[in-house]
Amino acid sequence: MKVLTLAAFLLLSSVAFAFNVQFDRETLVAPIDSTNRAEIFFSGASADDTITLSLVGEKPWMLLTPTQFALRKGENVTVSLFASPKGDTPLGLYRVRIMAESTVKERKTADLYISVERESGVYIERIIVTGDLAPTGLAHIEFHLKNYGMVTMNDISLSANIQGKDPVSGFSETVNNVNPLKTIIIEKTITLPERLVAGEYVVDAKISYKDISRDFQTKFAVSERAIINKEVVDYTPSFAGYSKTVKITNKGNKDGDYTLTEAISSFDAVFYSGTNPTSAGSGQYAWNAVLKPGETATISYRVDYMPLVLFLLAILVFSWYIIVKLRTIRITKFIMQKRMIEEGSEFTIGLELKNAIGTNVQDVVVRDFVPSVFDVKEGEGPRPVKRKAAHGTELEWKINELFSKEDRILSYKIVPVFGVHGQIALPQATTRFKFGNRAIENKSNVTAVGVASKEKGENLEDIFSKKKK
Repeated sequence: MKVLTLAAFLLLSSVAFAFNVQFDRETLVAPIDSTNRAEIFFSGASADDTITLSLVGEKPWMLLTPTQFALRKGENVTVSLFASPKGDTPLGLYRVRIMAESTVKERKTADLYISVERESGVYIERIIVTGDLAPTGLAHIEFHLKNYGMVTMNDISLSANIQGKDPVSGFSETVNNVNPLKTIIIEKTITLPERLVAGEYVVDAKISYKDISRDFQTKFAVSERAIINKEVVDYTPSFAGYSKTVKITNKGNKDGDYTLTEAISSFDAVFYSGTNPTSAGSGQYAWNAVLKPGETATISYRVDYMPLVLFLLAILVFSWYIIVKLRTIRITKFIMQKRMIEEGSEFTIGLELKNAIGTNVQDVVVRDFVPSVFDVKEGEGPRPVKRKAAHGTELEWKINELFSKEDRILSYKIVPVFGVHGQIALPQATTRFKFGNRAIENKSNVTAVGVASKEKGENLEDIFSKKKK
């Protein structure tokens, strides 16, 4: 008897809290890039209750609302299930099951099939992103557009933006036509910005034609990498070396180090100045730099051979002096007697020629001049040609040939016409000759006759004026 009573109580309890659930259709057709709704009806509650809903087989493009509601006795409640498949949603038939549970743990289920299809028209089937997906890299993007209809579609606007942690430029263009049931590929290559932050980025594409717009998205990842760029910003060669400036910049999104090496020989190292290298040896200089994203290091140096050039130039000038100036015919004038200048005293004047050219020289001419305060007498050796001048006598010797390294002495005598205290300076003698195609004239040293006195000596102008008196 007790068993029968318990069974009757349970039966009455189940009847008291029963409710019904039913979809408005068996299959919901959901075209791509559209929003579609199926309704779920709840009724038959024999008492007030609260119903909680869940969806088995749910996809991101499905939305059930509301997911909890009050179901009163004798009332009906309608719940909506929205299906909004996107361009990247695989086509096909999906089954979803709604689970409804009351507060007294009574559960009911109902199934719905959702058919994801494409209507006729143009869709973005897929987007493929490849390439060097890092800062400054080239990203190659392919947009696959397919016309699912039986009519050619014209003037289709395609636009795309790349979204992520850092902004990336987008683009837009017009596709002239897509033939029925055909797929075309639109290719774009973009350069990713310097220092682009690593992470996930989304290509958000959209096509528009007539009054229709369809979207499609795909994701790609930007890798973390140090991108070291080396740039020679200046290279200036010069007469005596060169200068160079190199900039090293980290255009990536990660700290990085870089070693710049330059060929600097041990010879060039002597003339090097500039940024001190981290290491040097074996004909190589190396500079190491640790750079943060966006940071730049500048290495500047110069190899200047000017000290060597100046040294060589000095050697050249000295050699020229030795060859040209010292390789010549030198003439020295000297007085053989050292005594007071007295009237009638005799002085012998010597002219010494030295041929230091290194070869025989023809047609050498030697000239000297004797002031009129002296009379000229013949000396030993060759006699000069004499010519009277306004203030004295000109002497000239012509030597047919002066042999290499030969020393030759010419001489003549002078006699003062009156006595003089001190010294009288004599004019310089000269020698003229040809060496190669050049005519050369060398002068002798300056010399004087007489003995210097403590009193101021007389010059030639005073002597000439005294003589006239």
